[in-house]
Amino acid sequence: MDMPDRIRELMAARGLTEAELSRRSGVPQPTVHRILKGESRSPRRDSINALSKALGTTAEVLWGEIPMSMATTIPRHREGLDQVGQVLEWDDQTPMEDDEVAIPFRQEIELAAGPGAAQALESPTPPTLRFGKRSLRRYGVSAEQACCVRVRGNSMEPVLPDGSTVAVNQADHVVVDGKMYALMHDGMLRVKTLYRMPGGGLRLRSFNRDEHPDEEYSAAELTEKNITILGRVFWIASFV
Repeated sequence: MDMPDRIRELMAARGLTEAELSRRSGVPQPTVHRILKGESRSPRRDSINALSKALGTTAEVLWGEIPMSMATTIPRHREGLDQVGQVLEWDDQTPMEDDEVAIPFRQEIELAAGPGAAQALESPTPPTLRFGKRSLRRYGVSAEQACCVRVRGNSMEPVLPDGSTVAVNQADHVVVDGKMYALMHDGMLRVKTLYRMPGGGLRLRSFNRDEHPDEEYSAAELTEKNITILGRVFWIASFV
């Protein structure tokens, strides 16, 4: 999927026309049209930044640096439901629709995106977040093997600001270079992008590399430091 396809998919998910996207982003409509047609091979970064904000996602998603599954999901308009902007209002008492499934939001668990251990919070009745069944099937995620957790720290900014929520596919432990994973590191829960290294080692990378440089571990060091992959992150969301 190239950039025009990503933009069109997000436009469809948010019910935006080309003219509305131009109006919301401040990017001239002829420029939006050229980008959607693939005629602008090297669009200006400030234009992509503006489009990403209007689409409720990040520029990294549009550039293809982060998979579409991690785009912040904003549901389409549904007649008869209250809305704030384009975000649907619901609570635990709102009946689920046939195409929805509830995934537990494990508030007693937090992933550290920075130094120090994440704090554990007790949650006697864990809340849930709702996902479309079709979306989960598209990305090969079983609801029974998924959970949502909160991220603390600044090592994954700007993609994951402190307090972001991520959904983890606990059945997916296969490392794909550049994808994001939840890890257990000597008793601490962490979230990093991973890269394979020769001999079975791993490179742990943060988005905020100025403050958090890469960490490299050989296969032996992974065992020695008790580093295990808990699952792959397939969805992210945050307030900005």
